[in-house]
Amino acid sequence: MKCLKILLFTLTLSVAVYAQLDTSSQHFYLYIYFINREQELGARLAFSTDAVTWQKYDDGNPVIAPEIAKGEVPLMRDPNVLYDSSTGVFHLIWTTAWNQDNIGYATSKDLLHWSEQIMIPVGQRIKGCACCWAPEFFYDDLKDSIMVYWSTERGTIGKEAFYCMTRDFIHYTAPQVYFAPKNKDGEVYTVIDETILKVADNKYYMFFKDEREPMIAQKVSKNIHFVFGPTPQGPWWEGPWDMVSTPISVPGNEGPSAIIMGDEVRVYFDPYNNTESTDRTAVARLADFLGEGPPPDAAWSKGPVMKTGTGSDNFLVSHGSVSRIPRAKVMQVLYGIPDPTVYPETWTHPQQSEIVVEEIVADTSDTGSIDYPLGKQNCGLGSGVGLAFFPPFVFKAMAMRRRRKRRRGDA
Repeated sequence: MKCLKILLFTLTLSVAVYAQLDTSSQHFYLYIYFINREQELGARLAFSTDAVTWQKYDDGNPVIAPEIAKGEVPLMRDPNVLYDSSTGVFHLIWTTAWNQDNIGYATSKDLLHWSEQIMIPVGQRIKGCACCWAPEFFYDDLKDSIMVYWSTERGTIGKEAFYCMTRDFIHYTAPQVYFAPKNKDGEVYTVIDETILKVADNKYYMFFKDEREPMIAQKVSKNIHFVFGPTPQGPWWEGPWDMVSTPISVPGNEGPSAIIMGDEVRVYFDPYNNTESTDRTAVARLADFLGEGPPPDAAWSKGPVMKTGTGSDNFLVSHGSVSRIPRAKVMQVLYGIPDPTVYPETWTHPQQSEIVVEEIVADTSDTGSIDYPLGKQNCGLGSGVGLAFFPPFVFKAMAMRRRRKRRRGDA
């Protein structure tokens, strides 16, 4: 009888725990985030089936604490996760401190037990680099590579959006500016917190924070805007980089993270000026993103207020990122059920000594566009070590052939 009571109690407890999350759902979402006043404590997790009501893991306690920073207190701001379905591994990057020339990197198969933390020294390749903020991963299906992007201050016009590419999380191409919007006078201005969303083939949206000081009358800064383009690196909008959207948030918001939810696009952001605000999402119909132009201003509306547990408390998070993850991983984290998935590939976390970031060969413009000399042109063929490069003589031969054709045409 005693054993039966214990069994019934255990089953009742299990049902109560499972009741917080609909385990029969077809969709599961992860929110990985930090808390501003506790940014040195680490990243935290929450799970949801509708991306509105969230179940915090371990009552919101951190699952990984920062350990790496050069000459500063280690922080773990702006955490971002990329899940690799071929290995079952979560790849995590974050801002390691306020004034660093690197971004943090760690991996895990269950979001609870993490590898050694290492630095990806992307800023060491950028002259005058003062910081590397808000890094994110994005899988570029056009290049079949991972895009790593972030914002760097290098003593020019403020913070600029940089990126590099990798296929193995060991070899990274040279950092390159890919977004530098201009004001009405043609002056490049500072931006941070870029996040990219694919809405259709050859159509990508990028949401970002305008980092200029507020213009009170126009309310055009310190808020969230977007652009779109045919690739994850642009070119954005119709060409000129000053063609950005009107704000989709009020001033005082940052850290956007976007996801497609059924027939709508939902953008989450962080009201850093009012941390108790529940106004943390903007939504628009997915159909409005699929035409030739952008969604009209009127398409955007306030999204649902995020809740926790049974929906009685507001879910107030700092800059984080939302993503869709497999049910098996959620069951593993929340309920200790082993992941039964057989993954086709294995994974070994790289050592710090293995990380290679290519040098920037030349920087010939005031906005930081990179010119690669012969032998450093991306051909998109794939080599297993980032991007493929032809040797210089191939390009020389091709150039000579084009010149001969032009001469024959002139004759």
